[in-house]
Amino acid sequence: MSKFTKKFDRNPRDFYPTPYEAVLPLLECLKPKTKFIEPCAGNYALANHLIKHGHICKKAFDIEPQNKLVKKKDALDINKASMFITNPPFHKKLLLPLLDHFINIADTWLLLPADYMHNKYFSKYLDNCRIIISIGRIKWIQNSKMSSTDNFAWYLFSKNKTNTKFYGRK
Repeated sequence: MSKFTKKFDRNPRDFYPTPYEAVLPLLECLKPKTKFIEPCAGNYALANHLIKHGHICKKAFDIEPQNKLVKKKDALDINKASMFITNPPFHKKLLLPLLDHFINIADTWLLLPADYMHNKYFSKYLDNCRIIISIGRIKWIQNSKMSSTDNFAWYLFSKNKTNTKFYGRK
């Protein structure tokens, strides 16, 4: 670890409410009144941000709900959706089974570290990635002076193999 890198304790289950600013780049790629399921909803922040822009959260689930609008359910037990939009746990032992499950059901937007597209273990998923929207660094902790040290992106995965369109930051 360099003297410039500071190690922070991670929140349990990688729970970090989705900041509003992280959602704005995604809005341009969603059709009006997009209907979606939020399978890793936590405190319902992501769903609320999308609802403010006219999108429709059909259901929201989490294994540890932190809002009365979120029902307790393991995301791997969801078998039906028209679309998933979520900020999932980033740890690959949790993320990869979720991604395998979601893309076999419906188109899936995931907010993930941008660097994932460069990892070997993630390369097989890029064959099913239709869109990547770069959003840069995010301030995950409200009222913090610092944003993250990682860049982030929205990834749209689908069941079928495809070419990926990349949208850089605006």
